Amino acid sequence: MPHPADGEGRDYVCAGAYWVLKGLLSPIFFVLWRIKVEGRENIPKKGPAVLAANHQSFCDSFFIPSS
Repeated sequence: MPHPADGEGRDYVCAGAYWVLKGLLSPIFFVLWRIKVEGRENIPKKGPAVLAANHQSFCDSFFIPSS
């Protein structure tokens, strides 16, 4: 049996933390900053897509996933 310190299960914790933080922070971001998404209609409804940000600021790392 693998030892928990070997990293098994860590991916699930990180994924869970991502969704919890996204659920908590997204409403705050929408209230404090008016996030404007342009071109959302160009993202396919099904299948993969690549979203590439130009990262004009550090905050892009927070705003893009919340959108």
